[in-house]
Amino acid sequence: GTVFGELALFGHGPRTADVIAASNGRVMVLDRAGLDALAEEKPHTHAALVLAVGASLAERLRRANAEIRALSR
Repeated sequence: GTVFGELALFGHGPRTADVIAASNGRVMVLDRAGLDALAEEKPHTHAALVLAVGASLAERLRRANAEIRALSR
């Protein structure tokens, strides 16, 4: 699956992107209250989710940095 909207969830800011599906699929929504409840009710699941989102963000940042370097040459 694909994660989107995490900047608004973790950064407490507005959404920065829109998503349009290319085909039918299932969307799962997790708002800040749900994330906080997950931390209370299932801390191991919360930790795994936060680490997975962090890894996704790190990979996106690496790709963006590589694109910026390529454009600045």
